[in-house]
Amino acid sequence: GDYIWLHARARGVWNDDGNIVRTAGTIENISAEKEAEQVQREVLACIAAPGDTAVKIAQALDKLCRYLNLQTAIVSHVTGDDFEVRYRSSDGAALGLNQVLALSDTICFDVYCGDVLQAFPDLARSTAVSHPARVRRGIESYIGITIFVKGLRFGTLGFYAQHPRAP
Repeated sequence: GDYIWLHARARGVWNDDGNIVRTAGTIENISAEKEAEQVQREVLACIAAPGDTAVKIAQALDKLCRYLNLQTAIVSHVTGDDFEVRYRSSDGAALGLNQVLALSDTICFDVYCGDVLQAFPDLARSTAVSHPARVRRGIESYIGITIFVKGLRFGTLGFYAQHPRAP
């Protein structure tokens, strides 16, 4: 069997003799939240550990890829229409470090231009079905957000896979 985390809340109504005559409550499975907290602790510990920054970031991205069930993660820096891969997970199918692409050819283009997280669990069933990144690179699922450094738009953090992401 498996263990799960539960959060329980209940209230009781007592009669004049001090006996409970009615109860109401909820029980909620909070296992996903606890797992996310554990991954967050692991990623922060990875980043705080001594060692080469690029290696630590790659290890943190690997942990996040496993948690999200997506193959690849990329941290980019965007200058004009240039999308440069600054850091990436260790997945061998990923774009190379320091590789530069046209931002408009990446799925990160849509994310970089906005300020909110975007998620496409199945690009084939989304408005991005004909996106160049899907067509050229075989990306079928994607999660990404804009990165700001000192209040300025810097690049993107994106996770993707060549298969749809299971719910």
